Amino acid sequence: MRRHVLEHSKPSAPLRLITTVALLSMISLTDCDSPEYAEDSTLESGGATASGGATASGGERGSEGGETESGGDSSASGSTSRAGGSGSQGGSLNSGGLPGSLGGQSNAGGRAASGGDSGGSATGGHSTGGELGASGGGPSSGGSGETQLPTAEGLLVAFIGDQGVNADAKDVLALIEREGADAVVHNGDFDYTDDPAAWDAQISGALGENFPYFSVVGNHDARAWPGVAGYNSYVRARMERVPEIECTGELGVMANCTFRGLHLVQSCVGTNELRASCGKDAPEQLDFLEQSLTNDQHLWSICAWHKNQSDMQVGRKADEVGWKAYQVCQTHGSLITTGHEHSYSRTRTLTAVGNTSIGHGPLSVFERIELGPGKTAAIVSGLGGQEVRDYSGTNHDDDSWWASYYAIDAWMMNGDDQDGVATYGALFIRFNVDADPKKAEAYFKDVDGVVADEFTIVLD
Repeated sequence: MRRHVLEHSKPSAPLRLITTVALLSMISLTDCDSPEYAEDSTLESGGATASGGATASGGERGSEGGETESGGDSSASGSTSRAGGSGSQGGSLNSGGLPGSLGGQSNAGGRAASGGDSGGSATGGHSTGGELGASGGGPSSGGSGETQLPTAEGLLVAFIGDQGVNADAKDVLALIEREGADAVVHNGDFDYTDDPAAWDAQISGALGENFPYFSVVGNHDARAWPGVAGYNSYVRARMERVPEIECTGELGVMANCTFRGLHLVQSCVGTNELRASCGKDAPEQLDFLEQSLTNDQHLWSICAWHKNQSDMQVGRKADEVGWKAYQVCQTHGSLITTGHEHSYSRTRTLTAVGNTSIGHGPLSVFERIELGPGKTAAIVSGLGGQEVRDYSGTNHDDDSWWASYYAIDAWMMNGDDQDGVATYGALFIRFNVDADPKKAEAYFKDVDGVVADEFTIVLD
């Protein structure tokens, strides 16, 4: 029996540090009436990066207070398509002398050609406090005409949150390894004991020291985030060991990262335990999200932060992020992934996030997410290893926007109630499938092999 009806019944209420080995030679293009070629070389050493604009300094400490919880502690190739002109080609080099962008994709900050019109090139910024590049701006610098950079074919990414250092967390990492994931996105709350070395060692023991692992700060990570032995140092060191990763900004706090054509926008919005500028509806974070997504040239962009709005999870969390961040990602057609609540949940496609009078504007299809301008979906994947929580019927039985959820006492998949209860696991999304760069297949699998959710994502 379906728990939720379709009516809207809810009342209103570097990374790699990039070192230039040599400038790429100018390539002669033939058979073009008006060829244009953009070559961008970035030099990063000791924190200096090319990404334009001022950077925020790190090292601030936050308190652990402010969390509202109940029930415990809570490349492939693919040329840039432009009207009337040729695409730009990035010229940044990694330390091994390989092109900084995969599959001939355009490096962020390059000059874009479009009928003789060019976008702005990147200007050098300087990072402090362990940050990389500028705090604002996406991985591209605009240019007229539509550009679409695809992911590598079949790219598989795991999404988790709320992990801990324990046997259950190790089981989740082992699941990720068995599934053959190419990368992990960890949306906050690492080990709950302020032990960055132990947390990093757990990841390396399961996946290897050089495994691509993207981490966003959570409220339980704030106290031990800064410093030479803090989480940010371990996050940065891991990123530097992976040549395929390119990031600008402050890692895990306000950063743009790309990996095999996938664009991740990392934000600390809502996590005021780190600093006030990470709080609810924080203007700095909202401006960053807007600029990052406005400048984006990738087909697939993911908004990634830790905390939630109450309506965007199925437990007892309060409104800690604000609707504006969700709305920015909806405007640009980006998927929203979070943690914080220790369960799994996925909305249907939403067209009016924050408008509770119409249930956030869900589309009728349960098993398919549609992304495009004005369309998004929000997914919580918080079963990384630290406690499984219950579904709060008091707070959510009248919600009309859920497609699936998986909690200790309730399981619904694509609108239908299921027998069984949740255990730890991860969300997996495989991008660029069936020879279609605008299609992804996704599923949530637990450590016992149960597939608790399965759905398709398509881009308009």
